[in-house]
Amino acid sequence: MHGEDRRRVTRGLIALGLGASPFVGGAVVFAVLWRLRRQQRHRHQPRPDEALLEGDEVGEEAAKADVDDPWPAASKRKPGSSRGQEDEVEHLSTVLLDETLPIGARDLWRLVMADPEFFDSIQKLNKHRATKLGRWQLTKDGGAERRVMYITPIEKQLVGPKEAQCRETHHCTGPPDSSWQVDVRVQTPKVPYGNSFHSHLRWAARSVDGKHTHLKITCQVVFTGSCMMKGVVKKASIQGMKESYSKYRVHLLQRLKVGGGVAPPRAKQQGNGGRQAQQLLLLLLLGAVLIITYLALAEKQDGERNMAAHALHRGRALAAAAFAGLARSAAGAAATAAASLQALQRQTAQIAGVPS
Repeated sequence: MHGEDRRRVTRGLIALGLGASPFVGGAVVFAVLWRLRRQQRHRHQPRPDEALLEGDEVGEEAAKADVDDPWPAASKRKPGSSRGQEDEVEHLSTVLLDETLPIGARDLWRLVMADPEFFDSIQKLNKHRATKLGRWQLTKDGGAERRVMYITPIEKQLVGPKEAQCRETHHCTGPPDSSWQVDVRVQTPKVPYGNSFHSHLRWAARSVDGKHTHLKITCQVVFTGSCMMKGVVKKASIQGMKESYSKYRVHLLQRLKVGGGVAPPRAKQQGNGGRQAQQLLLLLLLGAVLIITYLALAEKQDGERNMAAHALHRGRALAAAAFAGLARSAAGAAATAAASLQALQRQTAQIAGVPS
């Protein structure tokens, strides 16, 4: 009995004992006792939607070394027992993975849904801790179901919890022969508005030619209660699943030794200040430097050519002036020599008395 309930019972008893208000006191005592009895009766009977949220148990946990396959070998099953053909599958709104893989449909299911070693590698990839993996249990509808629990970090949240407890329910619609379908319900009850929504993922696989399987994983966010921030919650949930399955795709392709196991560009690499933007800016800067250098060299070369042409022109002018000067000097020397010769002849004639 809680403290508030004790106080209400005490007030009712006091009122009833003192006779101040017997009807009110009796009503209070009856109401409190009836409420406590009802709480005790329904304490261990959770609602269907809350049944998966209570407790930290997943039932019988899967073995660490063995593949957890609840169905008998394929050769012992009746033909046509497989369900979930892709042409009958209703995919969800957001595509997380769409690949054709070099592996048979049943072998793919045993790898991604029943191999504990591969499951552990995915948990380490996503930095999950406190992981519990339940065994597949056959259901009345011919399928199988299991539960998974773990704690995942929340890296991009500035306020609020830094990690979240996730509880997953996996339901396979039937034996995974030529095709199979698994629906995954992910609940995070301890995050803000965690009891008002859950994520729904659908895995749909179809055999292509016996040695290749087409796998498509889609998702959506389902709101089951009132939430004042549906847009923010939906966007954050979808973005988180996209990032997680981007890493999952790379890991799966590497496990199958398929080329192209390279992570696609992440949003933060494409954003402001991302690596690609930095590389583009560096290329533009380098191009600008090269253009400026080329123009400077061209201008320098043009300047040098102009100076050489100017010097050649001046040299040619100086040479012409020199030749002209020499010519004038030669003409002047000839005239001077002729005048001197004439003066010498006149003097000689005077001395000899011969008229010139």
